[in-house]
Amino acid sequence: MALARHQFTVTDAAGNVLPGASIEVRREQAGAPLASLYSDRAGTVALGNPFLADSEGFAALHVIGGAYRITVTKGSYSRTLRYVAIGRASETDIQFVNPAGAWSSVGNYSIGDYITYSGRAFVSRVNGNLNHTPPASATDNTYWMFAPSGPAGADGATVAQVLAALGVPSITVSTSDPSGPASENAIWLKVPA
Repeated sequence: MALARHQFTVTDAAGNVLPGASIEVRREQAGAPLASLYSDRAGTVALGNPFLADSEGFAALHVIGGAYRITVTKGSYSRTLRYVAIGRASETDIQFVNPAGAWSSVGNYSIGDYITYSGRAFVSRVNGNLNHTPPASATDNTYWMFAPSGPAGADGATVAQVLAALGVPSITVSTSDPSGPASENAIWLKVPA
C-alpha cells in the first residue's frame, strides 16, 4: 500500500530552525499509541519513533493516513501539534462520492463513484472507468482508490469510513449539486433525492 508523506522543517516558537530535534508521532486515538513510521512510500524501510530531524531541521516520514499527535523536542524546548491530518486525499481531485452499488464489468464509472467489489470498497479516480477490475493491492491506484472495509455485510465500508479514508475532516451532504465549489475542508456527498 502506498503511504502518505508528511514533511516539515522543525522550528521553535521564534522561527529558529532546530537541527537534530527529536520527533515523536502518535495516533490521535484512545491511548495515543506510537505510530508505525517509514522512510519510504512503499512502507518497506521502518523509521524509528521517535526519530531525529536532519542537520537542517528537516523531517520527513511516511505513514498510513489518519490524525496524528506530533511532538518535537530539542533541549528544553518542546511543542506538541495535535490532530495533524496526514493522508493521500490531497493527491486526488474527487469532489463527489456517488454510491454506485456493486462493481460491474459493464458499468461505466465516473470520478467519485463509490462501489464494492470482493468485500472491499473503492472510489473511481477517473471518468470513463469501463471494465477496469478493482485492484487487489492499494499500490495499483490508476483507476480505483481503496476505501477501508466496513463491518461485515453486503454494503462493505460505511460512508463515514470512505470519507475518513479520503482524509475529509468534515462533510456537507446535499441532494443536488452545490451552488459553488466544495471548500478545502469539505466534500459534497451526492445522495438519492
